[in-house]
Amino acid sequence: MPELTPDEKQKIYEEEKTRLEAKETLAKAKKQKDNKNLGRGCLVVMLVGVAIFAVLSLLPPEKGAKQKQQSSAQQLSTQNESEIQTALRSKGYPGPKSLEINESGWLVATFELSNPRSATYLENFATDTILIIRNTMYPHSVVSKYRVTLDGPPPGPDLVLRYGAARFIEGGKVAWEPAKK
Repeated sequence: MPELTPDEKQKIYEEEKTRLEAKETLAKAKKQKDNKNLGRGCLVVMLVGVAIFAVLSLLPPEKGAKQKQQSSAQQLSTQNESEIQTALRSKGYPGPKSLEINESGWLVATFELSNPRSATYLENFATDTILIIRNTMYPHSVVSKYRVTLDGPPPGPDLVLRYGAARFIEGGKVAWEPAKK
């Protein structure tokens, strides 16, 4: 094989140099294109996220969450408590040990009875008091669910002797549930 002349060597060197420069230019162009596409992709993802957030914020809250917020915000006014106490006393019943609207929206009256005469007495007491409370509160439209709980004297510290409970939901009837033995 014959030796290359210096002119041929120079020509080969320049061609190789041009080829490497072209290769480098193509690599830079590809990298810039990839970076540009990456930036667009990030922008698209961010815009989709913002759109989803905007749509979700326009939707009404879940029914259960809304009810819970409303229920927990309800409070029995001092005037309402006084009206209930007066109505019960006028019918010959004692005032409840506690009277509150619980987080589920029930107006709960808890009575403590020391010597109930019979199971029938307990049921009649609960039925009468729940209807007195309901009829007193009905004009105010404070709640639509009522419960009267009948307890006995505590048999020990932090213990409850439960006789039973009566429940009433507007549109229904009073349901007596004696305590399970």
